[in-house]
Amino acid sequence: MNAAAYVGRVGSLAVALGVGIAVATGYGAGMAWADPSATGASSAESSETEASSTGAGDPAEPASAEEVDPESETDLEDESELELEIEDESEPDAEDESELEPESEADVEVDPEPQEEPETAPEAEPEPEPEAEAEPEAGQPDGADEAPAEEPVEPSLTATSNAARFDAGEDVTGKAAFDDTVGAAVPETTAVTITSFAAQTMSPTAATIPLNSPAFPSLRPWPTAFDPATAITYVTGIVFSLVNAVLAPFAAGLPAPPSGPPTVWTLLAWVRREIFNSTPHVSAELPPYTQSLVDGEVIITGNVGITDPDGDPMFYTVVGRPLNGGVVDVDADGNFTYRPMNAMAAVGGWDAFTVVADDQAAGLHVHGPGGLLQFVPIVGNLVYPGGGHRTTRTVIVNVTAVEGVDLSFPDGFHWGVAHSGFQAEGGPGVPMDVNSDWYRWTHDPFNQQLGLTRGVPEDGPGAYLNYDADAALARDELGMNTFRMGIEWSRIFPESTASVDISDEGGGVSLADLEALDALANQEEVEHYRDVLASLRAHGLEPMVTVTHFTLPVWVHDPATTRLLVQVGLPAHSAGWLSSSTPVEFEKYAAYLAWKYGDQVDYWVTLNEPFPPILTQYLSPPIPGSPIPHWPPGIVRPDLAATFLVNQAKGHVAAYDAIHAWDTISATEGQPAAFVGFSNNMIPARPANPNNPLDVQAADAWNRFYNLWFPNAVIDGWVDANFDGIKTLDEIHPEFKDKVDFLGVQYYGSSPMQGFGLAFIPGIPFLQGIPVQCSPSSPSCSDFNQPTDPGGFREVLEVAASYGKPLWITENGIADAGDSKRPPYLTNHIAVVQDLVAHGVDIRGYTYWSFVDNLEWAHGYDLHFGLYGSDPTTPELERTPKPDSIAAISAITGANALPIELLQKYVPSVV
Repeated sequence: MNAAAYVGRVGSLAVALGVGIAVATGYGAGMAWADPSATGASSAESSETEASSTGAGDPAEPASAEEVDPESETDLEDESELELEIEDESEPDAEDESELEPESEADVEVDPEPQEEPETAPEAEPEPEPEAEAEPEAGQPDGADEAPAEEPVEPSLTATSNAARFDAGEDVTGKAAFDDTVGAAVPETTAVTITSFAAQTMSPTAATIPLNSPAFPSLRPWPTAFDPATAITYVTGIVFSLVNAVLAPFAAGLPAPPSGPPTVWTLLAWVRREIFNSTPHVSAELPPYTQSLVDGEVIITGNVGITDPDGDPMFYTVVGRPLNGGVVDVDADGNFTYRPMNAMAAVGGWDAFTVVADDQAAGLHVHGPGGLLQFVPIVGNLVYPGGGHRTTRTVIVNVTAVEGVDLSFPDGFHWGVAHSGFQAEGGPGVPMDVNSDWYRWTHDPFNQQLGLTRGVPEDGPGAYLNYDADAALARDELGMNTFRMGIEWSRIFPESTASVDISDEGGGVSLADLEALDALANQEEVEHYRDVLASLRAHGLEPMVTVTHFTLPVWVHDPATTRLLVQVGLPAHSAGWLSSSTPVEFEKYAAYLAWKYGDQVDYWVTLNEPFPPILTQYLSPPIPGSPIPHWPPGIVRPDLAATFLVNQAKGHVAAYDAIHAWDTISATEGQPAAFVGFSNNMIPARPANPNNPLDVQAADAWNRFYNLWFPNAVIDGWVDANFDGIKTLDEIHPEFKDKVDFLGVQYYGSSPMQGFGLAFIPGIPFLQGIPVQCSPSSPSCSDFNQPTDPGGFREVLEVAASYGKPLWITENGIADAGDSKRPPYLTNHIAVVQDLVAHGVDIRGYTYWSFVDNLEWAHGYDLHFGLYGSDPTTPELERTPKPDSIAAISAITGANALPIELLQKYVPSVV
């Protein structure tokens, strides 16, 4: 399971902590005031979260505020050097990261390239016919047809789009940053290949220039110290956001001039229109729509039924994606074109999408006395969201079934289940791993006394002993051909490997280094995991190995001492990913696994969800009942988020190279010897009220940072070390570029956001709102208070595909104790995958989380994600099947397709 399942609980406690932390302690990451408005787009027009935006004026260039002067930021970005090259950094952190010398180029902003006005519906050349079969390239699965890394093949999702396009060198806080570029996955009347994915990847424009390494706040004498400059930058950021909120109403430009000759009546009419303008009007009923079959695709066309009484031009924006997995586009006149996913086309059903109509393109005007609130920063949007400029409509369409829809998956598609070592291995009779940070954390008396952790691994499902029987169930009962598992770092190396120096012999891990590591490894555990992998293969299951699934050896991360020392800003030697030595040790560990298990494993996941722990670990006060779960080290130091992420990015890059260097054997004939990626949890944030610019701003900020930071770093080579969302020369690192063979996507649900207009928490600029939770009593809400949203699954997969790498769904699942919500969840989410694959998106596999109910980290055993339950009180560690869920997923895997009977049962019926 993932840290991100918990982030929806960040909410009000985070807000309360924010300002007090900054003022009282004076710390945080530099430039913590990053704000969508800083890029030049007004809050009213900033809608990355909203899928496609069109209007009668010039949709490619909405009115915007002044851009931030790069020179005005230099005083706030003075940073020290932190060596980026993957080298031996095993000395104490207080010594090797204490440089105070500012960088000479750290504040040089990349000038965006001049933009051309994009066409509203660019035509693309048809997909070329595939050439004759060729041998797959090294590092690619059999059958892959991919270009070299320098020129990644763009996903061939067919669509038309009239959303604005942005240049790859542009400030990433622009519209292309998260959603608009790929948001136009719309139904096609003629097949058109999207050509805008390259812009979405934001490839560095100055990759050939020698650059300094990512840097952290300059006044820190050691990595975990407080930065006194943060109080200044934080307060400056608040002021900056307020100024932008004041200027936002004027971003639309001057009022439109009077129409006709300047007579008294004309002027009076003009005054009425400008001061007493009418809000866009939603018709009482949705105008009739029609369904047709175009090139074998079901297409529904109609009009959203929103008009402007004053005749002002309007922008129409679709929020996110249609709820039940379809795709839609709305043109400048409010006409929509909708295509259902294949599963719904085959059996019929209903879908819904939300459209926002905005009349601000008409220039500055006021919607009556209440509209004057738009000139009151922040508070005005809380009282009268949008100032009367916006109107929202949810359009519901019914789809009539058609025959002949292809519901199959490609041959060789990977169907899998997953669990992690710490979560599933423990149980009665299991030799416990007492050397991990999480073992120490769950047994910490302070945590247990306050109820900050619930459950211990001793009560787990015992996969350490039961692995062979689990493999048999996965293959024979579930119909899987892949099993994702983790190898516990602390089991393999219970003692430090710092004595193995990999900086000699030109750097990197050598054979002599591996032999030295082998002498330090626990050989019983090495053989145990070889037995586990052999069992999976014997049962016809392809192993996918996660190198680390959150847990770290206690010699890498001692949570007890880290909590005490780092909270007060003192140096801590074993501080996990805050320590500069950890990427080096991780490189050794990854190389060792590749060397030992390369003949059994072809598919590798380096890191599981690197981004979410910045909330659960560094914004985690020891308060019982806190909405933020308490993960080790459980401190309130959000200013350390960037340090944590940059070190993980360094670790991933080093591990990627090490695995490719030492896994040179194809475990399965025809597969690459090593196919390496990381698992990226993605939560599409949506504005809770699409009419409210504050909610839109909060959702946009979340989407840009939470979903994209790590892919930007290790695919595009943009390491946003200062967390300001602006690509500068010192942040572009060619040595980080294209360090994945596939991008793992982990998705559980979406998150509505209520914005408050400011980044209240220093060091975490993307948290500008409160995630809104749903009630588990709702059939569309998980037991973890998260909305189930197949459309959100499509959204994040389209965004992930925009990076031009193959995708692998490494986790997807739902907490559902009653097993009533899981079967429809499975069916409809897998139906989204089938539709995307059928329309050209390169998705290699689908992995359900989880195989068995297990220890959900600090939350204990209360959340049930498994296809099986577990009774640890039985000697056999008995597995309790959940029949409806097992029936649903095994029917799909057995047919390698979506069975009609299953769709008829679980696809939402016509309303």
